[in-house]
Amino acid sequence: MKKKPIDVSMLAMPMSRSRYGDDPYSTKLVEKFEDFDEFKDLQKFIGNSDSNNEWVFRSVIAKDKCVIKWLKKHATEFEQLLIVSVGLDTKADALDCLQDKESYGLDICKDDILNIYEYAGIKTKTKILQCDLEKDVNDELLANLIEEGFDIKKKTCVLWIGASFYISKESIDHTLDFFDKNINISHFVIDFMNKSVFQPPRNETVRLQLEALQGSELVWKSFYSYEEIQNLYRKHGFENIEIIFHGEAEYEAYGEVTLEDDMMFTSFAIR
Repeated sequence: MKKKPIDVSMLAMPMSRSRYGDDPYSTKLVEKFEDFDEFKDLQKFIGNSDSNNEWVFRSVIAKDKCVIKWLKKHATEFEQLLIVSVGLDTKADALDCLQDKESYGLDICKDDILNIYEYAGIKTKTKILQCDLEKDVNDELLANLIEEGFDIKKKTCVLWIGASFYISKESIDHTLDFFDKNINISHFVIDFMNKSVFQPPRNETVRLQLEALQGSELVWKSFYSYEEIQNLYRKHGFENIEIIFHGEAEYEAYGEVTLEDDMMFTSFAIR
């Protein structure tokens, strides 16, 4: 029987969480791939402190710690979890505060994600559905979620971390509009790249960050100002809004700030 292909590049995030974030569940997920040549190359890349992309992994861990702290504080206030662009995010499996929550995930790479879990011999509680956020947020997606057990009436926390900037502002707005009209969103978490840092690039370091993404599938398409994030939430009836600058999260995680203090925002809203 032919083995399913493994997209080893998807292991970058759990690998960085394992190495820099002390995440035992992510460690368990990646350790089965240690004999893959591509995995060894990825290890070298992530472990290279001189890499121009080190900031990606540092920012991932800073955001993770910030989001986990918030989830622990508010987990008793919602009943289920919807993770947009779920990837190999293990929070629903790893955090004690989420063990009583049903978890659903949307991702354009559903098959690759499930292949990795299968190869690693690990099960995730998150029910993952195929979804291209640029075109698949519609009634059919909602029907598929419901078929998997999603309850549109339950208080739902939507987590959308590390991927909003890969789609257009129009698609972000449509996704929020659609879910707002069709499910009971009580809590929302999403991060954005800061428009004032990247449009135009503030300095040479920022310019090199953007240049490194050109020609890849990871080109950033959307940037927001602080005021635009507030307006986006208020448009959907959220008044309890908290917006954390990257520097705040990085300082709490590492005790220092080495990246652009305001390069991105992690935002939280409750209604």
